[in-house]
Amino acid sequence: MVATIYADNTPDNPDDNLRETSRYDAAGRIITSVDKAGRETRFVYDDFGRLIETLNPDSTPNNWDDNTKTRTEYYSDGLVKAQIDERDNRTEFRYDAVGRQNQVIYADDTPATLTDNPKTTYTYDKVGQRIAETDALNHITSYKYDDLGRLSKTELNDKTFTISEYDNLSRRIAMTDQNGKRTEYSYDDLGRLTGVKNALQDWTEYGYNEVGNLILQTDANQHTTSFEYDGVGRRTATIRVRFVRSK
Repeated sequence: MVATIYADNTPDNPDDNLRETSRYDAAGRIITSVDKAGRETRFVYDDFGRLIETLNPDSTPNNWDDNTKTRTEYYSDGLVKAQIDERDNRTEFRYDAVGRQNQVIYADDTPATLTDNPKTTYTYDKVGQRIAETDALNHITSYKYDDLGRLSKTELNDKTFTISEYDNLSRRIAMTDQNGKRTEYSYDDLGRLTGVKNALQDWTEYGYNEVGNLILQTDANQHTTSFEYDGVGRRTATIRVRFVRSK
């Protein structure tokens, strides 16, 4: 069992603290989780270790027969075939011959036939890059790539578009939104994001320690947030401007 215990106003008595717990099976899969209000969620897997049911908490915790659930079905090759929500609405997924998702069929009022259901379709080029998406309202979004396969332009149904630019290491260094506003990104020699400059020329800056943990963030208003870590790199504290400290 793994537990997350939250701080309260009686630090010397951990027994009354709010907590979240998770239990795992021998294969390391989560099988139950309990939230801070004591509500339990259960997870069920098939013989291949795939999640097939999530049972949601309700007002009768000792009777799981009446709990709402979500379900997932799979094709024989392991691809997701359908997802069924708590109200038994079924969403189906279709794939092409190489396993790329090319259609999502949504639930409607006539579940016995899928021909009239709303759907989203996806189109790919010869190298497997998604080049178009048509939604349930027949709105088309198209995608263009540079010679290295990086997404360079996204054009929406209204003919507005976004542009992405990259450096020689394929890091995105700029993005221009649908309104022509440009955001720029800078990196250090280790490839870590160190700055973001918005369309108003305001910067948000980031700093790291010697092992790569984010330790400092300064926003465009010069508000600073710092982060502390323990010996194994887990974040232990967030210290915000005005010295408001949270764990």
